[in-house]
Parts: sequence; C-alpha cells; structure tokens
Amino acid sequence: MSGKQLKPLVPTVVSILALIVWVMFLLWFIVFLSPDFNLFQNIVITLGSLLLVGLVVGLMWVIWGFTTGSWSSS
Repeated sequence: MSGKQLKPLVPTVVSILALIVWVMFLLWFIVFLSPDFNLFQNIVITLGSLLLVGLVVGLMWVIWGFTTGSWSSS
C-alpha cells in the first residue's frame, strides 16, 4: 500500500456520537415511554433501535472503507 493513509477520524467520532445518542434515546424511552408498552414491545423497540443504529454506523464504515481502501497490487 502506497500513499498516505487516511485516519478514520470522522467515522470514529460519528460512531461514538451514535452510541451516545442511542443510550440517551434508550434512557428517555425507558423513563417516559416504556410503561405504555408490554415487555415484548419494549424488547422489540430496543432491539430495533439498536439494529437501526448498527446499520447506519456499519454503512458509514463501509462507505469510508470503499472510499479510502486500495485494492491495487502495486
């Protein structure tokens, strides 16, 4: 691999912010909204929100990898 290597600063910061925002959403949901739902619905909402955040962060890392990756043999 030749050339300069780009450090993943933006994806790292976005990943950390996504984790913080997800935890804040989860706390807000648990305190204010969860009494209106049963246990199964709370579990589905929690897992669904985790899946959504994971997909967004994963897609961002894939895009970063494709834009900075080099698959040439030289």
